[in-house]
Amino acid sequence: MQSKTSSSELRPHACFNAGLFRRDLSRFWPLWAVYAAVWLLALPMTQFAQLFGNSAQHFTAPQLAGNAIQSMMSISCDLGVWGGAIFGCMFAMALFSYLCSPRAVGMMHAFPIRREGLFWTNFLSGAVVLLAGQVLAFGLTAVMQGAAGILVWKYLLESLAAAAGTMFFFYSFACFCAMFTGQILAIPVFFAALNVLAAGVNYLVQNLLSQFLYGYSASGSPAWVIWLTPVWKLNRTLGVDGPWNDEIQTYEKLSISGLSAVAVYAAAGAALMILALVIYRRRRSEAAGDTVTVCWAKPLFRFGCGLCCGLSLGQLLYELLWTEFRSSGQSSLPAAAACMALAGLVGYYAAEMLLRKSFRVFRTGWKCAAAVAALLILLTVGIRVDAAGVENWVPSADSVASLDFSISGNSGLSGTLTDPESIRKFLSVHQTLIGEKTIQRQRGMENSLSEDTGYEYGYLSLNYTMKNGGCVSRNYSFYYTPEELQNPNSAAARAAALASEPDVQWAGLLNGTDQKTVEQNLTAGEMSWYDGQGNYQSTGFDQKTACTVFAALKKDVKAGRMGSYYFGGGNWQEEVYANNVSLYYSTGEDGRINTVSFQIPTDCTDLVDLLKKSGVDTPAHPLITQAQLDKLNDTGKDGTALSATAAVKG
Repeated sequence: MQSKTSSSELRPHACFNAGLFRRDLSRFWPLWAVYAAVWLLALPMTQFAQLFGNSAQHFTAPQLAGNAIQSMMSISCDLGVWGGAIFGCMFAMALFSYLCSPRAVGMMHAFPIRREGLFWTNFLSGAVVLLAGQVLAFGLTAVMQGAAGILVWKYLLESLAAAAGTMFFFYSFACFCAMFTGQILAIPVFFAALNVLAAGVNYLVQNLLSQFLYGYSASGSPAWVIWLTPVWKLNRTLGVDGPWNDEIQTYEKLSISGLSAVAVYAAAGAALMILALVIYRRRRSEAAGDTVTVCWAKPLFRFGCGLCCGLSLGQLLYELLWTEFRSSGQSSLPAAAACMALAGLVGYYAAEMLLRKSFRVFRTGWKCAAAVAALLILLTVGIRVDAAGVENWVPSADSVASLDFSISGNSGLSGTLTDPESIRKFLSVHQTLIGEKTIQRQRGMENSLSEDTGYEYGYLSLNYTMKNGGCVSRNYSFYYTPEELQNPNSAAARAAALASEPDVQWAGLLNGTDQKTVEQNLTAGEMSWYDGQGNYQSTGFDQKTACTVFAALKKDVKAGRMGSYYFGGGNWQEEVYANNVSLYYSTGEDGRINTVSFQIPTDCTDLVDLLKKSGVDTPAHPLITQAQLDKLNDTGKDGTALSATAAVKG
């Protein structure tokens, strides 16, 4: 503050001080200049190059307009989020840096200006620069678009609203974080940590659940976690929407999706701005230089650091130590609890040292440290005993909108189902696997100790999309004996029967395409075969043959013969042909070619007979089983030639 500033400008009851405002603008001009330069390069310069550069002559006027507007709106969304997070934090660090220096804060608080006046003047200095930089960039963009004759104010104002709203939120959030610390470098740390805290804790807890609960898999994040992770939510929500016009080959009627989310975050930014002022009014000047300046936030900082360190570093320590020294594949509750508690103590005492600015913290803080360790041990034990019932939970068929599945044994398939009856069949297998979890854990441990257990391996992945918008994932590895396939109530037998179900097979074969669509648009097909020298060859067939092959495929699928070899004993190589059959069909006006590809079990009699009658399966390029192919390859290793026909006869 210059000494010539008159006392009238230092009104103690004013909420804004013009002299301080001018000082902020002049003192931090390099930062303002960098911020403005980023926006000017990103928008007006990009628009100028697109609209008037050499590449512009390769597009029609509608294409040029569509590309330029789409580019402007996309840049506004991306730069609004990432630029808001980066520059919002930098602005808050610059304008409230005096709170981190005892001499500077003493000087500022000695002026006859109330805390409200200091806060609002500094806050508005950053907000004005943030908005002015964007208005300047969008104003020049409007000039560029107006000169090119493509200016539409609706698109321009939507883009400005998205950028300004996200910028305001991140700037307010950063100012809020600045009120809690007296260390300049702690501001970006707190800002980044609070931005990802919800998502990070959610991931760590889900990872811990997957260590101990049979079949549990990280199933994404709940909606509230995404909302509490602003960068994630805005990046996921903000985007440019608009239909594609084939006639003019560009997008039209563009709009920015996610403006409602921007409005919510802007309102949250306003609330954080008020909270920052409330905290600043009660903040002690003597706290400059402290890691945490607010008394009630210090216990949260200690416990937060301890718990987060226990969840993160504790799991890392457990993976490094237990994975290296364990004698089986089974997880260890004592080892996990010990690692979590130890890491929690490290995090707690590290936070205590930062707060006290001393290494002598072990005598006074041991009670709270023990509480942190106890909480982490209780969390680990609670997860291991499944206190919340997560492991045994199975959704109801009525609550599931769709199911993405993957089922495999010797072979497998993946697909998506929406029919409630089909989903109910998977839920039945899901429930059966839960009933066998104790046996499966024991078999998994035995299998990790020895490869000669006599068990066959199966896998089932279930990703439920719920009608309420949530997602639930479960991944089950299970082991079974050949005798269990004869018991219709066993998980292996139910999985084997499920793999041959017609609706499951069609979901895996057609990848969501309707049967009639495929059948009516078949164009050709081919079958692969091996020439006896290890070389891959293929024989094509015409549309008529492709239609008859598909008709035979329908009969075998309906009879449950497809997928019959997925689960079985060690002789599955003799139950499936190594040849691959592909059917091609076209969809859409662009004539894009899609493929239905599959291998044929030996008991698919309709398909095998049809391939023989149609001349696809011949002595020159025969169907051979996987076992015959293995024999063919093994014979070729010692230099003895063996034809594919001889392999079939053998």
